[in-house]
Amino acid sequence: MADVVSDEARRQIASVRSPFVVRLDLPYALDKPETEVLVEGAQTPGHCSVMVALLLAEHTPIPDANIQVRVWACDGDSRQLVFDETMQAHSVNPLMAEFAVREVLERVPPLDEAAEEARRALGGPFDTDHALAVASLNANRTT
Repeated sequence: MADVVSDEARRQIASVRSPFVVRLDLPYALDKPETEVLVEGAQTPGHCSVMVALLLAEHTPIPDANIQVRVWACDGDSRQLVFDETMQAHSVNPLMAEFAVREVLERVPPLDEAAEEARRALGGPFDTDHALAVASLNANRTT
């Protein structure tokens, strides 16, 4: 899990002017790194949970895909990643319901140097855990 790294992803998030930004990454295929990127603004952690549920109702994930959900708390141009989970579709609503009632939103820590190096060795950095998983799978197939 990590913050987005590409300029395009950063621009998408920066273009949303809300107290919270929700991003879902839905894989197009289990063996391809590309994902459908859904970005929406929200007013509160509870609203984040509702937005995620609405987005998933409108965009059905492929079977067995891991969905990555990230939430940034925003203050002007400053954004802090406060939720980053990759999960199966059936786990999304319970985890988002838990997020919705948190009294304190702690910053998701950045990757440590070893994790960053491991991602670079696989061709990263990556904007999604799915892209990392596909790269890892492909690397294991070639060894």
